[in-house]
Amino acid sequence: MDADAEISFGLDMLRENIAAQHPEIANTLFVRGLIRNHIEPLELAEKDLRAALEITRSVWGSESYLTAKILNTLGQNRARARYFKDAADFYRLALEINERQGYPTISSARANLGILLGKLRRFSEGEELLRAALPDVPDPKKGVILDNLFVMVWAQERWREALDLLESAVSAQERELSTSWTFGDEERKHVLVTGTNHLLFRAISFHALRDRDAHLATESAAFALSLVVGRKGRVLRDRVYAYRARRAHSAPEALALRDRIASLRTTMAEIATPESPLDSAREAHLRELAKEERAAAKQLDGLIAHDPSIPRLATLDEIQGALPESAALLEYVRYHQVDPNNLSEPVRISYLVYVITKDRVAWRPLGYASDVQRQVALFHMSLGFRRQDAKAKAKALYDTLLAPVADEIRDKTMLLVSPDMDLYRIPFAALHDGRDYVLDRHSVHYVDTFLHIVTPHPRVLYSGEVLAVANPDGARLPGSKEEEGAIASVFERVTTMEDSAVKWGAFSRAAKQASVLHISTHARPAPRGSPKIGESIVSPRPATFPLQDSAEEAPFRSLLRARLHFADREVTAYEFAGLDLDGAELVTLSACDTGLGRLLAAQGTLGFRYATELAGAASQLITLWRISDEETPLLMEPFYRHLAAGRPRHEALRLAQQELKSRSETEHPYHWGAFVMSGAWGPLEGDYTFEKSDPPQHSRAGCTLASVTQQNGMADAAYLSLLLVLLTRMPKKRPSPRGMWRSSPGTACVGSRYLRGFVPRSKRGIGGSTR
Repeated sequence: MDADAEISFGLDMLRENIAAQHPEIANTLFVRGLIRNHIEPLELAEKDLRAALEITRSVWGSESYLTAKILNTLGQNRARARYFKDAADFYRLALEINERQGYPTISSARANLGILLGKLRRFSEGEELLRAALPDVPDPKKGVILDNLFVMVWAQERWREALDLLESAVSAQERELSTSWTFGDEERKHVLVTGTNHLLFRAISFHALRDRDAHLATESAAFALSLVVGRKGRVLRDRVYAYRARRAHSAPEALALRDRIASLRTTMAEIATPESPLDSAREAHLRELAKEERAAAKQLDGLIAHDPSIPRLATLDEIQGALPESAALLEYVRYHQVDPNNLSEPVRISYLVYVITKDRVAWRPLGYASDVQRQVALFHMSLGFRRQDAKAKAKALYDTLLAPVADEIRDKTMLLVSPDMDLYRIPFAALHDGRDYVLDRHSVHYVDTFLHIVTPHPRVLYSGEVLAVANPDGARLPGSKEEEGAIASVFERVTTMEDSAVKWGAFSRAAKQASVLHISTHARPAPRGSPKIGESIVSPRPATFPLQDSAEEAPFRSLLRARLHFADREVTAYEFAGLDLDGAELVTLSACDTGLGRLLAAQGTLGFRYATELAGAASQLITLWRISDEETPLLMEPFYRHLAAGRPRHEALRLAQQELKSRSETEHPYHWGAFVMSGAWGPLEGDYTFEKSDPPQHSRAGCTLASVTQQNGMADAAYLSLLLVLLTRMPKKRPSPRGMWRSSPGTACVGSRYLRGFVPRSKRGIGGSTR
């Protein structure tokens, strides 16, 4: 029985046993009206409140404290129903009672009426009431009053005063946020940050939609931009720090709690399987497990030295100081346009981009979000079906997202892209300016938060070990073994896991020792959530999941939806986040849709991108759509080759993509544009003992002659002689049933390791299965 039903039952009992005009009935009607005031239809709440008001006036009189409270609540009811004049009348009656009787709610009554008068564009009256209320309201409400004062002063075009009020409102909001932050879990922190977005939107609107003097325009833009980069990805930054601190604590009690959390997440994954809908019993069990997991996490956080205070805002100077000279940071933000003269009208959702370089800042409006979202959908459709109009759709998106800032990025070789909402789905390297792809002029790297720029990944001594995972049982992905071979041909210390060996427990232990992880398997993403589209982005394949999706959905549910295929079971992103990858400088998730997930405004995507960062990896190579099992090795071989040669991560990806684009059979951006790099962008730092200036060559027989450090010339000669003898005795290649040239069964390979089936395929058919 819900609260409304319980109160209704109690009200019926009261009416049977006491007089109809009893104060207790008035109180009960008032409580039920308060509850119904937040649900539809609002007429039910109004009916209860009017009945309570009639009883209260008859019993306690028209000047009673309860009368004033009911009038105030009736004002809220009418305001929610958008009957602003009626609401103003109720608020004014409540204020008059408060002023005559000196009730302690007088400041709240002034604030409520003042805010409503702003909606009616009676700014002078509203401002006077709000300024009178400000000194006496409790701190949590000061930010609300300062926010509304800012809008009223802004509407009166007192620009300097408005900016000062905006900065005061943000400071008050930060104080309130910090108070709640310390005691909140991850779900609570997402709710808190989402609640701060309205001031962020107003700050952007203030500088973007009004003409002012140049000095104030620059100052307001700098303030709004600092707010954007400080609050974007805020929960992710906090969770990265918290997870890192948890992993660093080695006390037995902390280890036991970490094991307990991992066990609970595994059990949750087993209950919430995508194959079967959740019934009420399993749903209740899942909620209990989530509650227990949060309690264990809270207990663990109590043992560690993690600072629970909210991450501070970044300054523009810090960001510019950390940027490379050759880079431009494109900070995209999706915001609600605010017009102070039309606060009662529905808002328009728009996009804006800030361009930050070492020595300057620029910004450009990009149009309405609905138009951008439509262009993104059309672009993905053309990619998914490999249509010939993909270049035209890429040109349309380029004109919307990059052409407005073309002058600012023209001389920059590196674009750091910080997307928002639907823009997380875009491969910016595949946009086209009418003559060239962005790929031809710039390398593109993605950043989710300023954490990647101002606060780099902690310096660690990377092991130089590489872990390559390929084709777990049931995957049927022969191309993934070719990726494994490509990696082994480049790096010296490679551990491989394939087929039945790819079990979650064994992988978890091995991953802790590796500084480069490559995982080739199947994946399924979490639904995006907003807007609700239950399909993979570039394919009609459904990506549905039985759990109900909503804006209020707990983060752990979204992370339970995203899954990677292992030999023994599917592993969720929630479990993946619990790995210890502090020693990993690169994680490649070579599977379908690993960069997708539930979209959160100004907070990124909840999926494997999020989980990999929580696990501690410095950078991630992830995908934006379904990738081909046959074609992916064509990208991975040159990527790792360029990476081994000392190229920065973003540049190694760009060069590999250009190699695919240069081939007629893989020229379409579908074939090379799916992979994007995020996180740290520099060259690999570990000692991988490869020859950076002389990438290894591949034999025609499908074996790789690995870089082996020889002890002397005699050893070299013996090694090469043995190799020649074996090569002359190898059986000839024959085509596999899938049309790919592979080594015949029984082929022996000589080198520092056995390389299974890696053959660089420059001549073969395109297409085949996906991951």
